[in-house]
Amino acid sequence: MMISDRGKRRFPAALILMALLWLFPAAPGRAEPAPPPTPPAPAKGPAGALTGRPRARSTSRFEAGANGTQGNSETFDSLAAFKSDGRTEAMRIKLDARYCYGSKGDQITRNEYTIGVFNEWFLPESRWSLFIQARYDWDAFESWFGRVSTALGVGYKFIDLPRLTAVGRVGAGHIREYGSELTQSRPECLASTELDWTISDQQKFSADATYYPDLDRPRIYRVVSSTAYTAKISAAGRLSLKVGAHNEYQSEVDPGFEHNDLKYYASLVIDF
Repeated sequence: MMISDRGKRRFPAALILMALLWLFPAAPGRAEPAPPPTPPAPAKGPAGALTGRPRARSTSRFEAGANGTQGNSETFDSLAAFKSDGRTEAMRIKLDARYCYGSKGDQITRNEYTIGVFNEWFLPESRWSLFIQARYDWDAFESWFGRVSTALGVGYKFIDLPRLTAVGRVGAGHIREYGSELTQSRPECLASTELDWTISDQQKFSADATYYPDLDRPRIYRVVSSTAYTAKISAAGRLSLKVGAHNEYQSEVDPGFEHNDLKYYASLVIDF
């Protein structure tokens, strides 16, 4: 039998291919690298909050109170206030505003308001903190009708318990009065202490006092102090009764004005 030239050309090529496959078997396929592990999802705390992030807490409250008499004498006194307190593990900011009005018959006996902001930064793993504050006061029955004060400084938490905290602060700033004999801007220091005591889940007591001496004239100073007791009166805990007092003593006032300005009050508080 004759083999065609075409068949002769195919025969040795097939042998060569088989020999190559036998001598050099195909290398096993390299496994694909495993994908990197998927990081676990951050754990969630109450209300779905991510525990890996600094958790912010914020509380706001509105206060209102009034009292009066009708008969032999007609008097009326009212108070309205708003406070907001927000904090994280790294910082805290407080806002407050208060308006007071009083009258006796046709005569106005009190007309004043104040607005303030306080910002504090907590140093990591420490009881120390840094703060800055600013306040504007307006009062129709003071030796001044307007007053602006600012300050910055450091704080230290002397007591840090779940239900009791005590903080001391020192700093410096400036004050300027409008409408009085001391209208120029004056530098002043501050030294303060603040106490917060949660007596129970239904009751709370707070007190603070701040001493502001004038840097240029030490005989000029003022002391601002306040105290308050709050008790919840609703099952939901959003409605409270608050009684307290606020006093400011000024060593230097214009003739005809009192050094002390004491206010005591009772009000209803709504938390939201």
